[in-house]
Amino acid sequence: MAMGGAGERARERVQAEGAERASRWAEWAAEQEGVAPPERPLLLDAPPIGCPEHPHNRFTLDCGACGTARRRHDLWLTEQRYAKKVERYEQSLSDTEPW
Repeated sequence: MAMGGAGERARERVQAEGAERASRWAEWAAEQEGVAPPERPLLLDAPPIGCPEHPHNRFTLDCGACGTARRRHDLWLTEQRYAKKVERYEQSLSDTEPW
């Protein structure tokens, strides 16, 4: 009879530990579902670095069109990064408003 009581207590303990572990996994799963997907890199949407004759800007001599394209590329990236920073700033202002 004493063995039956110990066995039942052991089963109850194992079940309690399993329930605790399951609740921890449930909390972890809920946290993971709230994670946003990664943001698309700006370079994938940026204009080409070089001119149509040298789209990857791999040219040993100076090319005026490549220089213009590179400046356009850099300007576009700078504008996009600035826009994202302003958007985050505006969101931070709206998140802290008391009303």
